[in-house]
Amino acid sequence: MCSICGIFAPRGAGLRDCAAIRSMSATLAHRGPDASGGFSSGCVSFHHNRLAVVDLTGGSQPMTVLYGGKSYTIVYNGELYNTADVTRELAGYGVTPATRSDTEAVVYAYAVWGEDCPRHLNGIFAFSVYDAFEGKLFCCRDPLGVKPFFYTLLDGKFLFASEIKALLKYPGISPVLDARGLWELLFLSPTIPPESGIFRDIHQLGAGMCCIVDAAGMHSRRWWAPEAKPFTGDRREAVETVRELLTDAIRRQLISDVPLCCFLSGGLDSSIVCAVAAQALRDRGETLATYSFEYEGNTYAPTLFQPNPDDRYACLMAEYIGSDHTVLTAPSQAVADALIPAAVARDYPGQADIDSSLWYYCREVKRRHTVALSGECADEIFGGYPWFYRPEMLGRDFFPWIHD
Repeated sequence: MCSICGIFAPRGAGLRDCAAIRSMSATLAHRGPDASGGFSSGCVSFHHNRLAVVDLTGGSQPMTVLYGGKSYTIVYNGELYNTADVTRELAGYGVTPATRSDTEAVVYAYAVWGEDCPRHLNGIFAFSVYDAFEGKLFCCRDPLGVKPFFYTLLDGKFLFASEIKALLKYPGISPVLDARGLWELLFLSPTIPPESGIFRDIHQLGAGMCCIVDAAGMHSRRWWAPEAKPFTGDRREAVETVRELLTDAIRRQLISDVPLCCFLSGGLDSSIVCAVAAQALRDRGETLATYSFEYEGNTYAPTLFQPNPDDRYACLMAEYIGSDHTVLTAPSQAVADALIPAAVARDYPGQADIDSSLWYYCREVKRRHTVALSGECADEIFGGYPWFYRPEMLGRDFFPWIHD
C-alpha cells in the first residue's frame, strides 16, 4: 500500500520542518510496515513508508536519480502494471535502471518525458517528483483515483499526504468541518465529490489529474478522462474485446515478490478474476490461494443488491478452479469493535458496515498474504447495481444511488 507525504516551499530559502515531516509520516506507518525513509533538500522535504511488493531490496524511497546532469527525487505510492514496457521505452533514451522497481521506472519516465510521463504508465499510482533543476514539484494521480492524494496550501507551502490525518499533524492545519463538508458527508453518502477532502481547505488531487507547484503557485490539469463511444462491432467482437481486456488486466496484476491471493465471493466478477489468476499461476506451477468471507451466526435474507448467498457459490468455484480456499468467519463483536479503527483508517465515517468488516478481514488475510486481487468496482463498470437497470431508479431526477 505504501504512504507518501511532503512539504514544498517554492518561495522559501529553506525548510525547517524535519520534525513536522517525521510526525506526518509516523501517522502513516500502518500503510508501510517494511521500510521508512526521508529526503530533505532546500525547499522540499519528503517521507515514505513502504509496503514491499516488487524488488524487495531495491525499491527504497525517496528515490533520487540523475538524468542529463539533472536531479529528480520521487515519493511514490502505487503499482505499475507495465514496468517492463516502460523500461524498454526508456532504454531508447539511454536509461539503464539499477533496480527492478516500478518506482525507478516512474521517476525516469518523468526525467525523460516530463509532464507527459503519466501517458506512458499503466497502473494505479499517486506520486510527487521534485525537479531540482526547475525548482518545481510535479504531482500526479492515476486515471481512476485508486491511490489517494490529499493536499493543502498554508503560508506559501504545499503539503500533501496519502491520508488526511498526516496533514492534520502539521502545525496550523485543523479538522474544521464546515457546512459544505457536512453536506457532502451526509447528503451524498456513501460517496463524496472526487476532489473533496471533507474538511475546510483540504482537497484531493482528482482522478486523472496532475499539477505543477512552483514559485508561481499551483497549476493543475487533467491528463486523462474517460471517453464514451458507441460500440460498432457485433456480439462476437464485444465478447473477444472484453475477454482480452479483462485477461490482460488480471494477468498484469499478478506480478509480486510476496504472497498473493484473491478474494472470491462466487459472483461473476470475483469468479472471473480468480479463474484467470488460477490458470496463470497454474501455468507457472503454483496454486492460487482464495478467500471468502462470512459473518458469525449470519442468517441469509435476499435483498435487492444480493439475491443469493455467497458461501455455496464461492466453495463451488474454488473447487472448480482448484484454489487453496479459506473461509474466514467474522465474529459479530469483532466487526463491531472494528467500526472505530475503520473510520480512523478512512479519516471520516464510511457510513456502511463494509468498512469495518473489510478492515477485519484484510487484517486476517495479511497474516498469510500481502497482495490481494478482488472484483471491486466491477458493478460500476458492468452495470451490476440496481440503479443501472431498474427504470424507477435510473430515471429519477435525483442521485440514483440514493434510493431511500
